[in-house]
Amino acid sequence: MGDFSISGSGRCSGGKYEKISISGSGHIDGDVTCNSLGISGSGHIDGNVECAGPVRVSGSARMSGDMRAKSFSTSGSAHIDGSLDCETGGVSGSAHISGSIRAGEFTTHGSLGARTVEAEHFTARGGFSITELLSADEIDVVIGGNCRAGEVGGKNIKVRRGEMNSILGWLFGAGRRGGFECTAIEGDRVDIEYVKADVVRGDVVTVGPGCKIGRVEYKTSCTADFDSDIGERVQTGGPRSPGSPGSPELL
Repeated sequence: MGDFSISGSGRCSGGKYEKISISGSGHIDGDVTCNSLGISGSGHIDGNVECAGPVRVSGSARMSGDMRAKSFSTSGSAHIDGSLDCETGGVSGSAHISGSIRAGEFTTHGSLGARTVEAEHFTARGGFSITELLSADEIDVVIGGNCRAGEVGGKNIKVRRGEMNSILGWLFGAGRRGGFECTAIEGDRVDIEYVKADVVRGDVVTVGPGCKIGRVEYKTSCTADFDSDIGERVQTGGPRSPGSPGSPELL
């Protein structure tokens, strides 16, 4: 396998390459197999990408198929019409994946759009839109804009507002600007603030300020900030204290 490099404007057919580098404007027709891929200009790959090593985008990239890579990172703009499968993923620019993201660890500090995300660890410091499912063992979100997801599931789920976002909201009277909207959250330990959801389910649930939750279902404990709006709280397992909903005294 040889290298393929474009520093001006060029076009080639897909195939197997050791290293692909596009720093100008490049178009590849067909599926690509390589050991590394770097795009610092404008690159369009009209097919699937299989990369044994890193994929790095600092310019503008468009892939019309699926991408499988050891690692994926973009500080520019990346658009994948299919799905993304990687061990580690990072977004500090913008990335839109029309299909699903499957990763061991995925971090976004920019703008992310996807249909579903499934990972072991998901970390977000910015805004994102996940239309169907966000699922990870560890979910750590610091709200830096508008964050949206369909359903959210994991073991440990933490959602909080960034310090700068809170300061600006206090200064300019926009205390509820920027939040996390979803249909449902379900995890073992759930610690959230500025979240709007129909239902939250967990073992240990902590609802911080700025939340609007239709129903909280918890097993062991549920604590809520005074500046949160919860329609109802229901204990679904574990010991019930006298006078709590569902206890014999209220049946």
